[in-house]
Parts: sequence; structure tokens; C-alpha cells
Amino acid sequence: MVDVIFGTARLVSLVGSSATITTDLLVKAVSFTASNVYYLAANLASSPKIVGIKELEELEKELDLIESIKIYESWIKELNEKKKELINSSETIKLSIESIHNSLEDLHQILKQIEARVSRHHLKWFYTWRTQDFTKEINELKLKKKILDNRFILLQHIKIE
Repeated sequence: MVDVIFGTARLVSLVGSSATITTDLLVKAVSFTASNVYYLAANLASSPKIVGIKELEELEKELDLIESIKIYESWIKELNEKKKELINSSETIKLSIESIHNSLEDLHQILKQIEARVSRHHLKWFYTWRTQDFTKEINELKLKKKILDNRFILLQHIKIE
């Protein structure tokens, strides 16, 4: 049941507080949301050549969104496997992983907005001749990716002993 909810709600609002969330649940939430981000980003990058999509392809290369999220996801999974007991007792690590999940959710929402705009654009007459402006979404993606990167760096700097 929880898997269905991951994509539509913040994890803490689901359970109440991060104190009651196990790291296994947090890691599953990160993996689920990361998968959604990969799927949307890959679909947008391979969309039919629409005027305006080129800037999104260039942005994916610039941000290295898919690969960096894969690395973050893998690192979090390995951390959970190797230090599960220590992590379950650390509120700081749980909060850090939860904040990474929230950042992934933000990226997912922006990508869904772009996908919806592209789909609506396909319904227009002469859509291949019309230009789409993704400046707002691009700026949001850059900001949210930077926040995600900073949150991952914070997680890496937490001492686990």
C-alpha cells in the first residue's frame, strides 16, 4: 500500500514523523521516486524532436541528472545495508535521507509538469512549427538539482560511528 503513495505524498506526512520511519522504508521511498525521475527524464530526452525540447536535452547533459541520482540512490542503499543498526538509531541520518527523498519528489513534479506541457503541445495544430519556452522549468530544475546535491553532500558528512 505504501508503494502506491510514495509518488503522491511526502513520506513524513504519511507516517507522522521521521522518528517512526525505518531506514528501509526511507530507502525504498528514495528508490521508488528515483525510478520515476529516471523514467520521466529519459522519456523527455528521447521525445520526438519538438521545437523547444533541445534545451531540455542540453540541460540533462549539463546537470547529469539521471547518473547523479543513480549514484545517490546506490550510495544510500549501500549505507543502509552496511550500517543499518546505526542508521536506524540516528535521527539526523533519517532526516537527511528524508530530505533527499523530498528533493527527488520536487524534481519528479517539475518533470511531470514538463511532460504534461509536451503532451498538450502535441495536440495543437502545426505543433512542430511552434516553439515552447521551458525557461521557468529549467530554472526550477537547476535550483532543485543544486539543493539535492547539497543535501547529499550533507548526508556524506554525517559521522556514523
